[in-house]
Amino acid sequence: MRQVPPPTAGLTERARELIEPSTSDRLRRVLTAAYRAYDWQELDRITAVGLDAEETRCLRDAYATTTSKRGGWLRQALFENARTEESPCPLCELGNVSQLDHYLDQASFPEFCVYPPNLVPSCKDCNPNVKRVKNGVRNVLHCYRDPPEELASALSAVLKDASGGAAQPRFEVQFSAPAGSLLERHLDTLGIRDRYRVAASAEVHTMIDHLRVVVQLAGPPGAISLASLEVRAHNWAKSAETNVRLSHFWRIAVRRAVARSPAALAYVLRSA
Repeated sequence: MRQVPPPTAGLTERARELIEPSTSDRLRRVLTAAYRAYDWQELDRITAVGLDAEETRCLRDAYATTTSKRGGWLRQALFENARTEESPCPLCELGNVSQLDHYLDQASFPEFCVYPPNLVPSCKDCNPNVKRVKNGVRNVLHCYRDPPEELASALSAVLKDASGGAAQPRFEVQFSAPAGSLLERHLDTLGIRDRYRVAASAEVHTMIDHLRVVVQLAGPPGAISLASLEVRAHNWAKSAETNVRLSHFWRIAVRRAVARSPAALAYVLRSA
């Protein structure tokens, strides 16, 4: 996951100004209190305020208007806020941003359906019909609120040789997170673990090809030892943490896994 700057106060205020003319005094007071709670409380402790049918309809109509694919200014502003050079989905770092995801779902919390801090840009694969908060437990990370630095070391990967003794090794990557952690629930709820496994295959080959070049440039066969190659592999894996283009947590985990794998490093030396 990558962290995205939260929507600006100006964007939030503009969204409020849009709905205020069609809302009652009561609803305006309710929204003010609800938005304050969203900003200051833990999201798994927020309770629904209980809007009536007309109030719910008013807010959902506003959401439909401001987030339509044609002319939806709120949709456009939130997508632009999440944009980077590659524009990966903040929730998985794989797909491209194409949808808005309600962190607190519309059915349970209609009061937040047009509140910008509750609208998270995501790819289509990260926007399934599942609740982000269920039974008082958060199951998905929030890209505006959860600091990514804590996740870089929490996501780990193990490289395994699945070739069954064949001359050409076939490496598979298995991802894991601390048991019972929010990160583990995030991976499982959105089905990201399997998607990472597929993407990791190409990243493993990229790193192996790079290390082959390192060995070839070192000189004749035997010029570089397994221990020396391991050091260089660790250094290259660490470069992913500071390179903006490569600072995807899953990619960092894969590179660390290759650097820790004697089988992968031995294969590099054999095939260089």
